[in-house]
Parts: sequence; C-alpha cells; structure tokens
Amino acid sequence: MKHDFHFPPTMNWLLVFLGVWPIAFGVLLAFAARIDPRSGQWAARTDTPAGWARQCAAYCLQRTTIERFLTFAPKMPATVPPEVAPLSTSFDTTS
Repeated sequence: MKHDFHFPPTMNWLLVFLGVWPIAFGVLLAFAARIDPRSGQWAARTDTPAGWARQCAAYCLQRTTIERFLTFAPKMPATVPPEVAPLSTSFDTTS
C-alpha cells in the first residue's frame, strides 16, 4: 500500500513560515540590540576604551551645544497684557 501524502500549497507555506520565523525573529533582536534607542543610530561599543571615549565625547558635545543655546539664544521680551476695561464697567447696571 502506497501512501502518497501531499500538503496543500497553503499548508506548505505555513510550515515554511513556522520554521523560518524564529530564526528571523532572532536576527531582528540581534540587530535591534545594536541600535541606541535614544538616537536611533548604531550604538557605540562601550566595552573598549575607544568606544567609551566616543560616547563620552558625543555626550559632552551635546551638553555644550545645549548650554550654549540656552546662553546665547535670543530672549523673548516680556509681553504686556492688553488693556481691558474692568468687568464692572463693561456691563450696564441698573439699580
């Protein structure tokens, strides 16, 4: 007795998907681990002295830029509230 068992094409694709998705998910996680979530760029390696120095230099440059902006940015002049009549004179009162 010959058993000729065939999966339908949809079932074949399902089996391929179930076999491949754990590998693809692992590759995605390995890639995502190398991205810095704050900047969206490749994360600097901090396990080497050069990587630590790059990360420190980038942080120092960012802090310096922010401090200079806050120091030298043009200041907004104080706003003067518009002249508005007092509430008691804006209505006709009858006694």
